[in-house]
Amino acid sequence: MIDMIHQSVEFLDTKEDWDRGLKRIARCTRVAYRSENLGKTDEETRMRDEELMKRLLFRNGENAGPRHTSTTEHAVWGVILHCSRAIANEFVRHRHTAYTQESTRYVNFNKKNAEFVVSTEFPQEGLDSLQNTYDAAYSGYLKLIEKNVLPQMARDALPLGLATSMAMSTNIAEWRRIFELRCDKGAHPDARSIAWTILTVFNKNAPWAFSDLYDKFKDCGIPLCNYTVSD
Repeated sequence: MIDMIHQSVEFLDTKEDWDRGLKRIARCTRVAYRSENLGKTDEETRMRDEELMKRLLFRNGENAGPRHTSTTEHAVWGVILHCSRAIANEFVRHRHTAYTQESTRYVNFNKKNAEFVVSTEFPQEGLDSLQNTYDAAYSGYLKLIEKNVLPQMARDALPLGLATSMAMSTNIAEWRRIFELRCDKGAHPDARSIAWTILTVFNKNAPWAFSDLYDKFKDCGIPLCNYTVSD
């Protein structure tokens, strides 16, 4: 029997990482204007950095011009997604992002446990059929391995529901684009849940970068998936 799991997100960065990133981006932004932070205390300095970020990232009115986001590329933050390969495919379309994904070429699922993701929105009456489908696919994979077929070839028998782990890291501007697309009602429900979970946690650490997007989607009823945060 195979293991049926739900997707989850692992957060790589702490609040201190976000604070360092804010300071770095704000300093780089001021290079463009040959300006400096005139805060007289640590709290005032941070508040001035946060206000600078809001002016760069948040639009004022429907007809506001483009935001100046290039300086946010000086710092990145990341997560590890534990999801199906189908949902991983949804996220790797975002270009300005670094990805590292579990390899089905080199991982032998005869030696490593194979898991398959079931969506929290999958119809209850179809779960038995889904598990039977996964069982048959995994059984076929194992038979190929027993015939000395290499994992990179035997993987052709595995479905898109196969669980994968994928690290992804990018800057604030790209994360904002990801949230705009993947929290939208037109996104796949599982991708939407992952994106909303990331946005929710990111907003706790950096409301100066994401509070407008959080407010935009907070009443849409998007379910959070399981997640863990770094110490």
